[in-house]
Amino acid sequence: MGVLVPQASSGGKPLAEAVFYSLLISTSTAPTVTPVGATGTTTWSYEITAVGNFGGQTAPSPAGSTTTGNATLSTTDYNLVTWDAVPLPAGSPGNLVYDSNLTNAIAAVGPTWTVTATIGTAPGDMNVLNGGADSAEWAFYGTGAAMYQHAATQVIAVIPGSTYTLAGNIDASAVTSGLARLMIYDPTGTTQYGEVDQTVGVAGEVSAQITIPAGVDQVIVFADVAIMVAPSGSLVTFSQIQLTQTSTVQPYEPGPLWSYYVYRDGTSGYELVAIRSVLAVEDTGLSSLGVPPPTTSTLAEVTTGTDGTWSPLTFTETQLTPTSSSILVEIEAALSAGVGLSILVNNGATPSAAPFVAGAAGQYSMTFVVDGLTPFVGIQLSVAATVAGSTAGTILVQPDETDISLLTAGQSPLYLRVLPN
Repeated sequence: MGVLVPQASSGGKPLAEAVFYSLLISTSTAPTVTPVGATGTTTWSYEITAVGNFGGQTAPSPAGSTTTGNATLSTTDYNLVTWDAVPLPAGSPGNLVYDSNLTNAIAAVGPTWTVTATIGTAPGDMNVLNGGADSAEWAFYGTGAAMYQHAATQVIAVIPGSTYTLAGNIDASAVTSGLARLMIYDPTGTTQYGEVDQTVGVAGEVSAQITIPAGVDQVIVFADVAIMVAPSGSLVTFSQIQLTQTSTVQPYEPGPLWSYYVYRDGTSGYELVAIRSVLAVEDTGLSSLGVPPPTTSTLAEVTTGTDGTWSPLTFTETQLTPTSSSILVEIEAALSAGVGLSILVNNGATPSAAPFVAGAAGQYSMTFVVDGLTPFVGIQLSVAATVAGSTAGTILVQPDETDISLLTAGQSPLYLRVLPN
């Protein structure tokens, strides 16, 4: 029901709007367990959680099982455990394309994208260049004849009837005819909802505003070439692909990429056996780490100091460049009773609002104006939380079950939004 989202990175661009969003509302679906090698009659069961970069972790997925596993797992007789990526919730700010920097797009086990061509560098192949960087590219290798290939994203959650901007860079300078384009489809790849094409022989950014039809709440994005002709061995590339719920193109920000914790059922119940950022693991008899899965979702979990305070959500955004001497900071948070939130700034600027403390568990909206910033000088923001009392311990900021009804408008239970004031 909740997982933390990696912070956005402004990359030093002028601050028009920076959003740091922090909590998903869905667990992973049940994993699929496939015995490989010699099978048997042993039952093996697994659960998956998704974990973000501030310690937040989803509640466990439903269990996935096999009843035909080998009694003794090994490198030849093992269980292949696969799962779907956990998408950002519909309405989340930022880029919704999972692993848009192609970090694990062509991983040998559990890749985060689906492709229709051989991974390689021969004519007709596809490959990833600069994977993991903002400059990462899908490369299609020309054959001199018409090509039909694509790379597809993980499923993206969207709001029916809402307008999204689909954008990316397509270098079609080597193309002599045909199509190099980005497209939005239903998750099965059969119904198209929109596309944007690059002009033959041109390299650069393309974008289009696409309205999702009523009743559609999940889509995928294709980087696609169709009847495309490019000289044999030449490259046609796609990079910085993003889908945002905005009416204009936004500066590129990488989409989410989670860590997944894999728990296997054993004599002591479910225990952690693997941590992966891909979407699969080969259980060859992995050793248990002795850690049970969480019982509920958490936004952040940190150990407090003796003064009872914690600061888990620190954004080391030294390259944020405000466009005015003050900025507006909005926080949307699902808090447990007695937990307070405040804004801290590293350059001496002072928030105009006092720390907010929740009187009861629930979802709250807070706004702070930060004054005294120097334009075009990098700033550093953090969100600090406080719990009453002075005893060291552990604080959990958790979404209440009743908060789910508050999220239908597309809000994340905790996010930090920074705007010029």
